[in-house]
Amino acid sequence: MSKKIAVASLIAALAAFGYLFWLNPGQVDFVLYPGGNVKTSHALILFLFFLTGFALALLISAFREAWSSFLFWRHKRADERKGVAENLLEKSKGSMAHGDASTARKLLDRARRISPERATIAMELARAELAEGKNDKAERRMRALLETHPTNPEVISLNLEVTRAKGDFEGQIAALKRWLELDPKHLRSLTALRDLYVSAGSYSEASRVQEKIIATTGIKPSELSRERERLNELKMAHAQTLEGAAAEKLLLALANDGGYAPAYARLGRIYVARGDFDEAEKLWIKGYKATEQLSLLLYAENSLRSRDKADQMLPTYKKFGKRNLGAILLRARLLISLGRNKEAAEYLLTSNGALSTPYGKWLLGEANFAQGDFEKAARSYRSGLGGGELPLLPFTCAACGAKSAGYATDCKSCSAADCLTFTPELLSYE
Repeated sequence: MSKKIAVASLIAALAAFGYLFWLNPGQVDFVLYPGGNVKTSHALILFLFFLTGFALALLISAFREAWSSFLFWRHKRADERKGVAENLLEKSKGSMAHGDASTARKLLDRARRISPERATIAMELARAELAEGKNDKAERRMRALLETHPTNPEVISLNLEVTRAKGDFEGQIAALKRWLELDPKHLRSLTALRDLYVSAGSYSEASRVQEKIIATTGIKPSELSRERERLNELKMAHAQTLEGAAAEKLLLALANDGGYAPAYARLGRIYVARGDFDEAEKLWIKGYKATEQLSLLLYAENSLRSRDKADQMLPTYKKFGKRNLGAILLRARLLISLGRNKEAAEYLLTSNGALSTPYGKWLLGEANFAQGDFEKAARSYRSGLGGGELPLLPFTCAACGAKSAGYATDCKSCSAADCLTFTPELLSYE
């Protein structure tokens, strides 16, 4: 359609000029200077304007075509350079994967000369310099990237890598906080920040971050209980750095609010250290009611033993034995240690479920052996062993699984606080 309009316009223009040339050949006098006159026609003047416009249109069209060609060439050249830079970047990653940081850096230097504006190349170059041990150069490059890309997550991640390589604790904290400003619920950053505070012994700050981790939505329900346990452990570690009333206040909050067995145990030990044995024993028994951690009952028993009052623990064991098999076995064990072997044997025989466990049968054998009834003792021992071998260490750490003969101490393997319970095999039903 546009071509038809152009042809029609050209025909109309030619017809107009034909009319002016042949049908209206009027002339016009122009005075260029005094005494210098020029005669011409209207048609010639219009024709000259037409030629000028036509030439101008041709020039503009030619310029546009030349400019478009130049831009096309420029974009094509830029794409070629970008492809070369991308190829060098990929080769550098391969070299880094094989541990050849020097070759990777040389490739990245070439890529940066080709495409100096690309932040990805600068970041990889900084990582290559880190791998070569040039931490200061990597840091300068990282800071330049931070100035131009302050909210780029990859640049912030590089910031963390650089500060970690330099052992800059404050720098790592700042990098992680910068990340959390962008995403307050970023689980990996929160976890890294917590671990960083733990490594520095700042358990109070680690606890605060752990509370944020628990509050995030990215934790699986199966992992939530473990994260809450870790929060209690961090608060316990913080309590150990405190003294006097501050430590007691934190432990009491952990014990009452969190129902955390180690907190009850530690708090009881503080009471024992200042001679308040009765209060400590009451606290341990209260802790058992809240947590059902047998080690707390054993703490109370050990405290009473130290004052020759171990028999006062028997009614407590009997009371708790109505719903807990472990308490029944602990009562029988205490009776045997007090020399009341006949009572221990009768208690085991009449207690519901005690003799369905290997340890219950073993304790019955101990009671019969102490009374001189060796035949019954042998039968009980054989029944308890079940053709195998009964572990000589009746307690196990609930944290790491290490076995121990002691029952009122922390785990010697993992140093977890007050988490001993019966070895699972000794309480397993036949």
